[in-house]
Amino acid sequence: MITIFTVIVHSYCPRIFAQENQPATLLENARWNKIGYMISPNFGYTKIDRADVLLLNFRGGLVIKDKFGIGGFFNFSVNEFVPKSETIPEIYMDYKTFGGFFEYTIFSNKLVHASFPLLIGGGEIEMDADNFDPNLGEDHFFLIEPGALLEINIHDYVRFNIGFTYRFIENTTYRSMNQSSISGFAGQIGFKFGWFRN
Repeated sequence: MITIFTVIVHSYCPRIFAQENQPATLLENARWNKIGYMISPNFGYTKIDRADVLLLNFRGGLVIKDKFGIGGFFNFSVNEFVPKSETIPEIYMDYKTFGGFFEYTIFSNKLVHASFPLLIGGGEIEMDADNFDPNLGEDHFFLIEPGALLEINIHDYVRFNIGFTYRFIENTTYRSMNQSSISGFAGQIGFKFGWFRN
């Protein structure tokens, strides 16, 4: 009688026994299927000591539930710009920043939505020349750079973005410049490629 009952239960309730026989796992409980990744190359424009500066910006990292981003960034100047306060001829400045970032994205499932990155890290400026070494040293600084970007979903794996950031530089001096000469707004335009999972 017990044997017949067991056969009937197994026949009509296979899912119950399958669930009982499957142990809970760490990866399943952690919901890793909600974590994606992204890389975002952007072109930027800003002013440093009243000089026009073109930037190439890179961010890359993890995306959690298509809302929270975390990773690293690296930005650098691509043109040979000369600060207005510089007096030595035939030299130009190199500028770069690097560190980590956090990002919050709202309404990512909408065609047009917004994201708010926050860069925290360090930077370096130094004078350089094509034909000689100016030997003017370099200066390192700490920066915090919040931003606001408008994003457009072009494809499941591609987003276009445009917006601005503002960099806050710690107390620093280099040549005739200080933190107010380096701090300021920066506009940017570019793309975000990734696997966005929500």
